[in-house]
Amino acid sequence: MGVSGEKLFEEAKDAIESALRFVAFRRRLGPAEFQELRSFVMLKLVENDFSRLRKHQSHGSLAAYLSVVVHRLYLDDQIERWGKWHPSAEAQRRGGTAVALEQLVYRDGYEIGEAVEHIAIRGDSACSREELLSLAYTLPVRHRARLVAEDQLRGEATNAPPLDLIERREREVFVQKLQDELVRAVAALDGDDRIVLEMRYRDRQTVPQIAQTLGLDAKPLYARIRRLLQRVRARLECAGLGGEQAMTLVSASAREIDLDGVFAGSAA
Repeated sequence: MGVSGEKLFEEAKDAIESALRFVAFRRRLGPAEFQELRSFVMLKLVENDFSRLRKHQSHGSLAAYLSVVVHRLYLDDQIERWGKWHPSAEAQRRGGTAVALEQLVYRDGYEIGEAVEHIAIRGDSACSREELLSLAYTLPVRHRARLVAEDQLRGEATNAPPLDLIERREREVFVQKLQDELVRAVAALDGDDRIVLEMRYRDRQTVPQIAQTLGLDAKPLYARIRRLLQRVRARLECAGLGGEQAMTLVSASAREIDLDGVFAGSAA
């Protein structure tokens, strides 16, 4: 007689939580989105007498298997909510490598450097790492859609449990601190450098578009933007927003930052 589904589920709980945290980190999910994913995954894992857990082969790593399962469930849920992800027209025009880069960065949540390294190691492209990085910066900036319930838009209460008030307040304080430090970091840049970052990240222009508008050579502009971002990050680190844990929070909170406020405040 085989092991009961309940026992399999109990034994897999730690691995399930690890897989959930990994997917949430990769996809830059906020606390509410993480809880939604967790509830959805748990529901799916108990379906059909824990069939997904029963499919695991004992000779393989349970943690690796569950990482794949949880990520697949996340993608299925996103497709059901939003439809399949599609590359931008610019990425399609530039070819398969550009589409792969855009997918890794804007669908899968990789940092640009991570996406470049992933493709370079995979060997799917003949481009050098420098060429891949330049290609990534030619792509338009895109933002992942976030689910907001209709009753939340109306300001009505839902049946879902509210976020912990302390956690919510801590996050609000963190986001405000991040906003303030970004204003200071951008204000410390030269005027021309601020304009370049504003056009790239607030106005979502590609590097070639910025170069054409400002009458600059596009090739050195890639390195210039990287240096500027390094200076901004160094400023955040000096303000206590550096380190692996803090930078994870910075990435997760980036979509909550008022970029108009950042550049307006830095110009004041």
